[in-house]
Parts: sequence; structure tokens; C-alpha cells
Amino acid sequence: MAKIQGPLHSDSANGAFGKSMIFRKGKKGTTLARYYKPGIVNKFTPSQAQVDLRTNYGLAVEAWRALTTAEKEEFNLRAKQEGGKMSGWNLYLKEYLALNPILEWGEEQTPMSWQDADALAISLGEGWRLPTDLEIQDRMQKQIDLVAPVIFEVYPQNYWTSIPDPTLPNRHRVGYIIDNTYGSGETGDDTICNVRFVRV
Repeated sequence: MAKIQGPLHSDSANGAFGKSMIFRKGKKGTTLARYYKPGIVNKFTPSQAQVDLRTNYGLAVEAWRALTTAEKEEFNLRAKQEGGKMSGWNLYLKEYLALNPILEWGEEQTPMSWQDADALAISLGEGWRLPTDLEIQDRMQKQIDLVAPVIFEVYPQNYWTSIPDPTLPNRHRVGYIIDNTYGSGETGDDTICNVRFVRV
């Protein structure tokens, strides 16, 4: 953006001017401007990473709004005590995202047994692992809500999770979609199921 003086023959300007220019405040009282370009916002379908980021941010906003006035004031006070460089909301968002990290999902793997999937995750290193049942459920539900039936309808088999069967050995929980509805259950570790790895 370009720095300008006397925008629109005034002392300052902020926001969109029709569909020709966009102004915003810069540092030290400067005004920045750029040309408006129709179609540049949401021109392409957002990636899954972008969707996850927006979803996580939206959940943080909802959680903040659900706080009481006293709870918000506590964050405001803590923010001031930490140097006053951020607001209570900024501090809350920072801590929320630290406690609720966005997961990176790996590429679809060739279907395999649980033992092979676990061994492959270990060999990949760099934090890759099988997802928990809640993580695979969240991932599948997003597919149902946003782009169903794309990914998981193409692969209707079970997806391995890291959660063991609480009652029987050598079995783990799997997640699946039937008729755009999420379901889960347990199966033997030698069963061939689909695999997606995750990492923070």
C-alpha cells in the first residue's frame, strides 16, 4: 500500500471509497491506500488449513463472548501486568490457541493394518501420528458440513485412530461415514483400514 497525504482532500481517511480505493491507518498517523480489486476476496476455494484456522478462530471468539464481564476483566488486568502491549482479548486468544492447536493433516495413505500404520507414523517422525477418535470425528464432520461428499465418501472404509479398544486387546477404534453421518467402532489390528496422519 502507498503512503499518502491529504486523502480525499481531508485530514484522514479509513475504509473503502466506493469500489475504487481502500484506505487504512498506518503507523505514526500515516494513511495507507491501495486500489480496490473486485473479485480478489474469496476468489478461490479455501484450503483445508484455511478452513481449520477460520474455524478455530471462530470458536475462540465464541468462547470469549461466553465469558462473564469479571472473567474478561481478569484477562484485561493480566494483559496490563504483562506489559500492556496486548489487550485482554489478545491474551485470551493467545492462550486459547495454545490449548487448542490447529492440526496438520497428512496425505491419504494406502490402506493398511493398525500395526503398519503405527510403524509408518514412527518412521515419518516430525510429530506425525495417528489421530484420536475425537480428531478423526472432527475432521470427518467438517467434510460433511463443508464439502460432503468429497473425501470420505470416496473412501467409505474405516479410518484408524490411536485409541485402543478398552475391553479387548489388539483392537483399535476406527471412524467412518455412512450416509453423510459419522460413526465409530472397534476392529482388530490386522484389519486393513484407511489412514490419515496428523501433527500439531
